[in-house]
Amino acid sequence: MSEIPKNVSDSLAANQTFVDTTRAYKTIKDDLAKKYADSDFQYQEKKAVSNLWDELKAWLARVLNDLFDFDSQKSLENAVDTLINTVGLILLAIVIYIVVRAVIKHKGNWFFENKETDFQFDFATSVEATEENLEQLLVQFKKEENYRFASRVVYLLTIKKLAAAGSIVYDADKTNIDFRRQIKNTQIRSFFDHIVYVFENVWYGEKELKNTDFSEMEKSFNLLNKRLNG
Repeated sequence: MSEIPKNVSDSLAANQTFVDTTRAYKTIKDDLAKKYADSDFQYQEKKAVSNLWDELKAWLARVLNDLFDFDSQKSLENAVDTLINTVGLILLAIVIYIVVRAVIKHKGNWFFENKETDFQFDFATSVEATEENLEQLLVQFKKEENYRFASRVVYLLTIKKLAAAGSIVYDADKTNIDFRRQIKNTQIRSFFDHIVYVFENVWYGEKELKNTDFSEMEKSFNLLNKRLNG
């Protein structure tokens, strides 16, 4: 083989690019394996942690599936959700009923109710009071023109007379609406409605009761009493 002329080899050498391959490789550090063993580089899927709510739903699913043998997981899940929603609505309805009943019973006046209701005119504490004692108080309050207290006494006498006649069954937890439902005679119920209307507006509504208005209330009471005794 003939040798490449020197002038040609020098020309090739001048135009050729040489790469220093020693710079393409870096030294691998000894702690590389330790570094990538850190928890930040662990990509294993973590198991979901179940809570009490999930366990309850799983228990309901097992019970429903044992009872009805669902043909698919989706239909079973829908049944569990429907059952939970239904129970929730029932509980909500019960809570609303209790709140509404409490509001009706207290007439919504927990914060504004007159503290004088704590004294002997509260029927819950004066249930043992005789009609004679109440009638004496009625005379006293009318004489003093204290028609607010007088209206309370008329109301208490009304409840007592209705209970004595068997028109209502008294219970401290019952409201005037409950008593009204128990009264079968429409005429007596009408007198009762008027007495309660005046009493609640004066006692809980803090409205002033004039002599003429009280006279109308007392008239309804006398007619109610007459009808009960008739």
